[in-house]
Amino acid sequence: MGETGMLGRECPRCRSQFKIDLERYEERGFMNLRCPYCKFISELDSFTTGEQRGYLYSVTRNFALSTMEDLLEDAFSGLSGSSSDGIDIEVDADDVYFGRVETEPPRISGDLVDDVCEECGFSF
Repeated sequence: MGETGMLGRECPRCRSQFKIDLERYEERGFMNLRCPYCKFISELDSFTTGEQRGYLYSVTRNFALSTMEDLLEDAFSGLSGSSSDGIDIEVDADDVYFGRVETEPPRISGDLVDDVCEECGFSF
């Protein structure tokens, strides 16, 4: 959500970007969202932006990689030390790169104009 309380959206049909007042959307109990440009109607989740999908993928991927790191560390932590055969085993995964990437939250750039739907009174 942006600084103004508006949530960025992108029409899956015409790819136009706009922002909605999510609090008002939830308060009024809307079931669908209508693109203010081409009037396409679909569920709210259909209107995620490419940047939002990329961010969600990045956050999910980083969580999975972090979980994998923790599991590997736990699995190999019992191997450290000396074995009965006189072989020393040391495991250190601190320098292993698992592919995590820091990603900035998505933002809709550019100047947007406030608009209100004539049919439902919803603010864009």
